[in-house]
Amino acid sequence: MKIDSKYAGEINSVLGSIGSRMSYIDEIARKADLPRELVAAIWYRENSAMAAFTEAYNGFGYRNKNRASAYVLAGTQYYNGGMYVADGTYNASKWDSRPGTLALMAEMTRRFPS
Repeated sequence: MKIDSKYAGEINSVLGSIGSRMSYIDEIARKADLPRELVAAIWYRENSAMAAFTEAYNGFGYRNKNRASAYVLAGTQYYNGGMYVADGTYNASKWDSRPGTLALMAEMTRRFPS
């Protein structure tokens, strides 16, 4: 494989950022039994798609109701109420009092910059 030269600057930047996180990447790779290169590449590419991952982890039931996922979006301007109060039981008038995963991840990024 040959790297296209127009990507060289971004690759250098990414590898510099990954280098400072290598201990975390190695720990995740070991626990997940995956190559560190795969973990690092996915971390870089999917960093902005973590909310989609958490929604998939929790389930797509909110999409079936045409509603924003409380699991992901509670505590943000995108959440307008409604939540599953039990498996398979949706309550449109209930508000989730816990912050969603996106709100937590955004605040962690803001408060604990790498």
